Amino acid sequence: MDDSKEECVKIYEELSALWGSAGMHARKWLSNSEHVLKRIPEEDRAAEVDLDKGNLPSMKTLGVLWLAKKDVFTYRVNPPDEKFQLTKRNFLHKIAMLFDPMGFLAAYVIQAKIPLQDMWTSGLDWDDPLDPSQAREAKKWFEELTELSDVQVPCCLQLNSHVQTVTLHTFTDASGNAYGAVTYVRYQYKVGTVSTSLVASKTRVAPLSATSIQDSSLWELFWD
Repeated sequence: MDDSKEECVKIYEELSALWGSAGMHARKWLSNSEHVLKRIPEEDRAAEVDLDKGNLPSMKTLGVLWLAKKDVFTYRVNPPDEKFQLTKRNFLHKIAMLFDPMGFLAAYVIQAKIPLQDMWTSGLDWDDPLDPSQAREAKKWFEELTELSDVQVPCCLQLNSHVQTVTLHTFTDASGNAYGAVTYVRYQYKVGTVSTSLVASKTRVAPLSATSIQDSSLWELFWD
C-alpha cells in the first residue's frame, strides 16, 4: 500500500529530526519495504541490507526474530548439547531464554512451566539432578525446540485498507494444570473476504491451592 510506505518514510524523517534536535543520530534502520529503504541513506540502514541483491536481513526485535523479507516473527532456539545437566537451575535458565512478550509460544512454554512447578514443590535444590519422571518431561520439551522455527506469525494484522468491520475475539480455557487466554482479531473486507490473526495470548500454571471461579478471573492474565 503506497500510502503506508509514504507514511513510514514520514515517520523516519520525523524521528530523525527529533533525535537530531537532541544531538543523536539514529542508525541501523530496517524495513520490509525496499521503497522505504531507498529513501533512507545507505550509511543509516542496517549493515546487512543490500538492495541490489534484494537482501533483507533477519533481526531480533524484543527477543523475537523478525524476518524482514517475509515480514513475520519467528524463533531460533537450539536444544542443549549432550553435556547439558538436567537440574532445576539449568532447566529454568533454558526456559528464560525464550522471551515471548506477545505469547506466540504460550502453548509451548506452559508445557515447561508445569514440570518446573513440580520441581519446586518436590523440594528439589537448584543443582540436584532431576528425578527420572522430571528428566523425561524436560527432554521431551527440549526435543521440540528446533520446531519453533516452523512458527511464523505475520507482523501485519490487516491485509489491506478496505476494511468493513473489525472484531476482537478472546477465548479462555483452564484445566487442573494450567489456564490461559488468547485473543484474535477478525477483519472483514469490503470485497467479502475475511482474515484472522493472532494478537496475543497468556498462560499460567494452576495455583497449588484450589480456587473457585468466584475467587479468580482469567481476565487477570492480561492485566497483571
